[in-house]
Amino acid sequence: MAKAKFIENLFDYILKFSYLLPLIAFLIFHKKIGYDKRVVIILVYSAVIFLALYIFPIIPRQYKLLYQGTFTLIEYITFATIFLYSIERKGFKKIIIVLSLCFTVFQVIFIFNSNKSHLDSVPVAIEAILIFLYCFYFLYQEFKKENQLLLRNSMFWISIGIFFYLAGSFFFFVLANHMTSAELEQYWSYSYLFDVIKNILLTVGLLIYKQKEGLKAMPYLDMDLERTINQ
Repeated sequence: MAKAKFIENLFDYILKFSYLLPLIAFLIFHKKIGYDKRVVIILVYSAVIFLALYIFPIIPRQYKLLYQGTFTLIEYITFATIFLYSIERKGFKKIIIVLSLCFTVFQVIFIFNSNKSHLDSVPVAIEAILIFLYCFYFLYQEFKKENQLLLRNSMFWISIGIFFYLAGSFFFFVLANHMTSAELEQYWSYSYLFDVIKNILLTVGLLIYKQKEGLKAMPYLDMDLERTINQ
């Protein structure tokens, strides 16, 4: 039991530290990386989740699922916005916005009306399916381009990290409501592995990110989101 607890705590510390990796990479290489919107989104996401993981243990039990529902919503909005700024076709951008509004409304309703004794596996499943859709479309868009080495495309690594994380943790969340508390406590820490890999790949994406990349590849980026969609 002591060994299992040690492993769980070790995974927990590794998970928390992994969310600092994008922030550390940016602090060291910020002149090269620049301040593109996708970079800022990843940095804010990493900082917010890092703080949320430290806050979680002190949250009263009755608010744990509210916390998790909010966590899911923040995560979805982060990933969806990254793909919104990476996909070039205006029609698909509008699809992302419409689906995101629908998911946000659904998630808010679910948070305040769901069974408080269960994890929010339904929203997590919907989140994963929607982000998979955006990810596949983005990769389809990039594979169609000629004379492009995807390994040098920062968004390739970022999208693969997001995909791997959602694919790997998807079944943990879906099966969570069918597992006993003892099983959850025994196996849940293994789901952290997919989080860590995602954060490593996000960091790789930032490290090969060039300030000019955001300007060249994303002609739709403006300070105003409406202009981004309707340009």
